[in-house]
Amino acid sequence: DGIRDVAVTGVQTCALPICIDCWGDEQEYVRYGLDLKLWQKNFEILLNKKWIKLNINQTISVLTIKTMPELLNQLAIWRKVRPVGHFFSEVTPEPTYMMPHIFGNDIFKEDFETILKLIPESDAQQYMTGIANRINQSTLDQVEITKLHTFLSEKDRRRNTNWRKTFPWLEEIFVKAEVNG
Repeated sequence: DGIRDVAVTGVQTCALPICIDCWGDEQEYVRYGLDLKLWQKNFEILLNKKWIKLNINQTISVLTIKTMPELLNQLAIWRKVRPVGHFFSEVTPEPTYMMPHIFGNDIFKEDFETILKLIPESDAQQYMTGIANRINQSTLDQVEITKLHTFLSEKDRRRNTNWRKTFPWLEEIFVKAEVNG
């Protein structure tokens, strides 16, 4: 109804930034309380409102990279209907334990190979290549990985969620970094 109210007032165009970082259960964990099916339904309603300029704003973090390809595939489907902007950046300046480079150079290599194939040739692809290269040149940061483990475990305790179920691949990283818990 809010969309209809704005249209009635005579607004001819409106830019709407929409935050989503990845896809699936991972997205619902990252943005706790989000119902992705409802989000998608609402986004597709907006997609059909040609007077609304849609822009996806995405934060790249340790928790979002693995399902970014699913989001990019979804974005490609929406772009068949009409143009949708896509803006992204890494977590900055904090929390440092969410920055993808903390895991070292081999964890996200295959993910970024897939991601880069899904981003059309553009400045965005060059920017994403720069992010991937920086991550692929990093070294494991045990202190930050320990902070991440503490953060996720405390979040699960408070929310009654389970990061191990949503991000099973993280367990191996915590073992490699010798994080107890």
